[in-house]
Amino acid sequence: MKRVHAGCTATWLLATLGCGSGDGESDTFKFDSSDSGPTSTATITATDTVGEDGTNDATTRGDGDGDGDGDGDGDGDGDGEPCFEVNYQFSVQPPNILFVLDKSGSMYDYWYDEGALTLKWTSLHNVVEAVTTSLEDHVNFGAKLYPSLNGSSCQVDTGVEVPLELNNAAAILSTIPGPLDALNGSTPTQVAVEEAYAYLNGVYASDPQQTPPQAVILVADGAVSCSQSAAATEAAIAAAYGQSPNSIRTYVVGISISAFNDDEMNAFAQAGGTALPGAVSFYQTTDGQALEAAMTAIVAAAQSCDVFLYPPPFGEDLIGVTLNGAIVDEVTSCATESGYYFPDAPDLGRIELCGAACDELKLSGDVNVAYMCPGGG
Repeated sequence: MKRVHAGCTATWLLATLGCGSGDGESDTFKFDSSDSGPTSTATITATDTVGEDGTNDATTRGDGDGDGDGDGDGDGDGDGEPCFEVNYQFSVQPPNILFVLDKSGSMYDYWYDEGALTLKWTSLHNVVEAVTTSLEDHVNFGAKLYPSLNGSSCQVDTGVEVPLELNNAAAILSTIPGPLDALNGSTPTQVAVEEAYAYLNGVYASDPQQTPPQAVILVADGAVSCSQSAAATEAAIAAAYGQSPNSIRTYVVGISISAFNDDEMNAFAQAGGTALPGAVSFYQTTDGQALEAAMTAIVAAAQSCDVFLYPPPFGEDLIGVTLNGAIVDEVTSCATESGYYFPDAPDLGRIELCGAACDELKLSGDVNVAYMCPGGG
């Protein structure tokens, strides 16, 4: 799976001390960090900013011992420990979103879409096309069908029909049934979600350090069937959401779900960590426009505000974060605060932006992070 992770998209800027030649002159060197990781390449331009009198000419640390080398030990050889201040521009992490789509025979029934009688599958196909086409360069989309394309009415194949990828709209649309294709089969939801989570857990296991947040969009127009259990389906959804790391949210979309099945769908949404307020916890849709609005809202909610820092900073208090030129404060939790925090601390390889900062990051796509070293300023 191709994933565009948070990577350096700008040149590393300023400035290193203690790595000069000892002559008091400004020494400049370049470092090619092409081996810094699979998703990050950059060029560092670093400058010895200590003047001939031993004072610091930049806004970073100076040694003040007057020997002109900048390392603070007074011997003039410039072999002290380097200190840099480096500015990165990181890009927001595209999330993994897997559609789990009901293609049972009842999806070939009609409902209203823009005032006209339309097949429910036609509406769903058109919405998947619109969402994936417009956002395919920002989201890793994939698709799982239930029942499967071939086989019995209750068959669910292992894995997924369309693996996660950026720019995946064409692959998804060429694999799922066409907008007017006849459908048949029952609703083997339990096995479908179990296969979806097994696939996503495999994605995480293949690259745990840089797998982005993952979500399932479960679309159904009826209750679990095929001698499968709604309780077991709920348990699988809850287990995927509750696991740590790699918690997987499940967004539940009902297509003309009868009131008789509301409790089942509500339980799925609650187990998946995406319950809506009110008596109906899932995204209930009764026409094409409501389906499009629900899917658009879900994809927006599922987009990530995680930013992977590669390489990680020297310390939690040795970064400065700005978004569109405004300072973003460090916070202790995303539950009630706006800012950024290290969710994996003491591992400093990832920050998450919270609240209004998260909303702004989704619009801008980039955040600036300044690295400082211990003792730097």
